[in-house]
Amino acid sequence: DLVFTGVKDLANSALDYKFYTYMNVGVEFPDLEEVSGVSALYYAFANNFITSISLPKLKTVSGVNSIYGAFSSNSSPLLTSVSLPELETVSGNGGLRSAFQTSVYLTSISLPKLKTVTGTYGLYQLLALTKISTLSLPELTTANAQYVMGFICQSCSLLETVSMPKLSDISGQTTLSGGFHGCPKLQHIYFNGLTTSSFGSNVNQFNNMFNSITGSTATGGCTVHFPSNLSSTIAGLTGYPTFGGSSSYINLAFDLT
Repeated sequence: DLVFTGVKDLANSALDYKFYTYMNVGVEFPDLEEVSGVSALYYAFANNFITSISLPKLKTVSGVNSIYGAFSSNSSPLLTSVSLPELETVSGNGGLRSAFQTSVYLTSISLPKLKTVTGTYGLYQLLALTKISTLSLPELTTANAQYVMGFICQSCSLLETVSMPKLSDISGQTTLSGGFHGCPKLQHIYFNGLTTSSFGSNVNQFNNMFNSITGSTATGGCTVHFPSNLSSTIAGLTGYPTFGGSSSYINLAFDLT
């Protein structure tokens, strides 16, 4: 394995395409706490056979494009999971855009402390075309960029459950456009932390979220869960009540919490 000790931040283009080769190794940055440079991790580990990636202390990402595509298109059958256990804040234009897209063996991603995502493309296409079955962002409270979760799980053919129980600020435009397009097994999406003030002046947060009738063809369709007191607020959003999916596949539930 390649272990880079003592590195606490990454400057402009520090690892831009640096591991863009067929390397059958693990890579670890045990002391990395921040990524502030422009394109610092831009496609750093993409298009390769890296077997494991460890960034156990990474807490803040602020540089433009800094993790854009960083772990995407990985072809190693050993890279089935990636954990960023301390990551809390992602800002900058690119953020985590396409970070894991098309890593064909990836079945699990862990972002247990992620709280805030801002910028134009924060989580855009984050997990598109992976084999992930569950997306859980348990601490995410703020996602208020223009395309911050657009196509976040596009064509995740095994995706069944999405949970964002604390998300309370989603005041952007087209924030979840196409987010779950092509997810035929999707059964539940949880947005139980939303309030009447979560959406700001925008009305397009869930418009075209499913993008087509293939948004969910699972038995019983996909149920999107909201707090019980938001029925009138949700009814005022563009795309209500199917948000771009077929009415026979999309169900809305207003849960008692």
